[in-house]
Amino acid sequence: SEIKLMDEVKDTVDTSQTMEFLLEEILETPEYIAKKESLFAEADQAIKDNLDFMNGIVDEVLAINKSSRTVDFIAPNPKKRAVKGIVSINQADIKGSMGSGQRMRLLLKLASNSSKQHIFLDEPEKYSHPSLLNGTASAINDLVASGKSVYIATHSPKLVSMLDIDLSCIKVINDASHTLKEIPFDEVVKECASIFNTGALESRFKKYYLDGDSLKDCIKKRHYRAFIETLFTQRVFLCEGANDELYVNASLQKNGGYYGDYCIFKVWGKSNLLVFKGLFDKLGISTVILFDTDDETRFPHAELNPILRAFRPQSIVIEHNPRLEVEIGYKGEKRDALAFIEYCESVDIPALENNSCCPTV
Repeated sequence: SEIKLMDEVKDTVDTSQTMEFLLEEILETPEYIAKKESLFAEADQAIKDNLDFMNGIVDEVLAINKSSRTVDFIAPNPKKRAVKGIVSINQADIKGSMGSGQRMRLLLKLASNSSKQHIFLDEPEKYSHPSLLNGTASAINDLVASGKSVYIATHSPKLVSMLDIDLSCIKVINDASHTLKEIPFDEVVKECASIFNTGALESRFKKYYLDGDSLKDCIKKRHYRAFIETLFTQRVFLCEGANDELYVNASLQKNGGYYGDYCIFKVWGKSNLLVFKGLFDKLGISTVILFDTDDETRFPHAELNPILRAFRPQSIVIEHNPRLEVEIGYKGEKRDALAFIEYCESVDIPALENNSCCPTV
């Protein structure tokens, strides 16, 4: 069965001329009429028995914006003209006091008490104030926890980032083909291991390359909300850490693009650039890579730097020698974020698309 917002929260009718003929001219024998009256009586009692429960659901949702119910949500239909018109649904409080986000919450409440196993939600964030998304996400998580299968089509990274789901359950549609793309965690891990000695990494970095499940676990614990955001964009700036992010942000502010479609994604370590680059490539999301060359006589820099450079010219690759802070002439403490921001604001930073990073002091 299907429940829709607003206009579909109304009495159902079966009083077309054809239906009226079938009911009244063919089916309405004395025996049928008697059974129909018995049906109405039983339905009236069922409505009465469930009235408090249904009113309670509406009251809980109305309380979100401190509204209150003025009428019973359901009632026996006094007209009783049609078999499908047994129950009358009152829209007054829904139309008059609920916003769209609240109406979605109401539908999720109804779904949670439904016997249906599979729940399909089309843009549950639609018209909802962002502050209500947490409640919507919580209701969806509860549906899943209750054993129901929930399928969602959404344009909201914020909503997805609040859902407790396996990343393998996410399917991405981000081009004109409308093809459902799975995030290829296992495939990318294997490909990275074939071109880079991932087994020699420190354990904190090796976790990203053990297998697809380990990579998903790292993303869920360390990058979840930022990673979900990248799935809704066409361009990602991949950088090692916090200062790189601040530098990219300063460049975009100074050279245009600050209000464009992009995400700045911190991978927390140069070695992690490789696996995230692979994921975004498979999803058709373009990347700009920033990395410090560091000491190229040592692992992993000696092996990893040439691999990162080889992504040119398909991707913009920007390297800082030996690291960002030194190359741009920053003399302050690396961990002093505010001082670093002020320095970036005081120098000329070229557009990153120029594949150059040296500012003019």
